Parts: sequence; C-alpha cells; structure tokens
Amino acid sequence: MDIPAKITLSALERKLISDPEWILAKNEVIQKVSSLFGELSGQFNSNPLTLQLPEEVRSIPPKISKGEQYKGLPYLMLDYPRFFETEHVFAIRSFFWWGHFFSSTLHLKGKYSKIFAPAIVRMIKSKTSVEWMINYSEEEWIHDIEEKEHWVKANTIRQDEIEGKNLIKIAALLPVEKWEEAGDFLEKMHDFYLRALTKN
Repeated sequence: MDIPAKITLSALERKLISDPEWILAKNEVIQKVSSLFGELSGQFNSNPLTLQLPEEVRSIPPKISKGEQYKGLPYLMLDYPRFFETEHVFAIRSFFWWGHFFSSTLHLKGKYSKIFAPAIVRMIKSKTSVEWMINYSEEEWIHDIEEKEHWVKANTIRQDEIEGKNLIKIAALLPVEKWEEAGDFLEKMHDFYLRALTKN
C-alpha cells in the first residue's frame, strides 16, 4: 500500500532512523543523569537537617522517576523529601528536562504551605543571587518553569500573596548547557531549602 502523506518521513527523519548513534548517545545521557540523581539521593537522605522535618515527610525514601514524553521530551526527577496527598504536599524535586534545564523545586501544599510560607518569604529576600521562580497559578503539575502563564519571578509577587497561597511551588533552574555545574547546583539548592525551612 502507499504510505499516507502524513506518515512519510522528512529528510531529517530519514537520516535519524538510519543512524543508531544518536539514540545510543541519548540513552547514555539519560543513564548519566540517573546516576547523578542516585548519588544525590544518598546525600539528600543523609543530610542531618532532614531530621528537623516532620516525621511523615522524612520517613519516605527518595524516589527517581523517568519518562519520555513531558511535552514530547525525556525527563528524570528525584523527589526527596516527598510526601504527596491530595490536600497536603511537601516535596523537594530535582528535575532534568531534555533540551531545557535542570531545576530544583520546593513544592508545598495545604498545611505545609501555611506552616512554611513565612520561611519562603525570608528565603526569597535572603538569597537574592538566585532568580527564584514561583508558580502563580493553581496548576500543580506544570514543570516547565519557562511557561509564563504559570510561573513568574518571585520578586514580582507581594509577601501577603505568597503567604495566602494554598499551593506554593518555588524553583530555580540551570540550563542543560551548564551540565558540569548540575550536581553542585542541585545539592546546594536542596541544602538551601532545608536550611530555610528548619531555621529557628
């Protein structure tokens, strides 16, 4: 049968299906990110500041998840600490998104946003060297921090707006072009979140 026009291949697609090297390289990159997240999960789990978090938050072990189709592109994520319920969430997520960025996101919802909102405000004010982005909408699972419909610079939002939110997601990102800095970036951000939230 004749192949319909909508499923014929472009010149680039023909070249790609003839060359296994690019997909093998892609698989190798994903494996290296997974290994990086494995190393980080051990460091995050052993951070003594974690002991100051609520028991239900710190008792669940780290989890690495991966997929191929976040807006059509591969991704990996490491969650720890992680506590997800419908009404209440506490998580720190390290995220890799192919072609875009590494990100570190603090995700608070329900009782945790109420408890820790003042600490978030202090964190934004104290760490001005970081370009904090905050989820301004109530869409909880938007990981694309560059999507302006949902994410804005945190310093453009008033303190009372942050403190009044039931869902707080605040993040910082590192472009994938800065690959060599990724481990240090994710480790430092994770530690900074813990220090901000456990500071007396």
